[in-house]
Amino acid sequence: MKLHYARIGVPLPEFKDHVKEDFVFSCHRQTKEFGSEIMMQLAHKYKFKYICAGPTDSSFPNIMDYVDNVRVLYFGLINEETKTDYFKRAKASTYIHSWETPFNLSACQSLAYGTPCIATYTGFWASLIKNGINGFLTRNEQEFVQALQNCRDISQRACYDSVTKYSDIHMINDYIKVFENILKE
Repeated sequence: MKLHYARIGVPLPEFKDHVKEDFVFSCHRQTKEFGSEIMMQLAHKYKFKYICAGPTDSSFPNIMDYVDNVRVLYFGLINEETKTDYFKRAKASTYIHSWETPFNLSACQSLAYGTPCIATYTGFWASLIKNGINGFLTRNEQEFVQALQNCRDISQRACYDSVTKYSDIHMINDYIKVFENILKE
């Protein structure tokens, strides 16, 4: 029995347009597999502001070598309210993973606040991100830079609409369907 369509997460907020600022945000474990070092290097190279939060990992012991509090800001662990605030204001969120990500609640939260996602093709990203609609999938540095420039053309409403199927109501209904199927067996 597979639970492919069941999800977890906070309730989906009501749609609202948010004023976007000129920074990129990510909130996840800071590891090499999650692209933390790559993002920090890109922020310095292409001179954009990158704000990240989340616990550090032993695979990325030199994280503070990249933090200059101008181009790269690292906030460590933050609470849900602070994370939500950054998702509301960011021009994009990033998920440059080399790990086969099965699902990512943080990306859904980003989209729920009208913030497009830039991600790799690795893992489930292609099932969530639709190029030019709610973000961009990238294979290399040049595609990432182009995606970052094109994020301003993404509709906040399209981002929001793309995650309505991941809401708490859908999650509950999907679990009910799974349990009904189990009881039928």
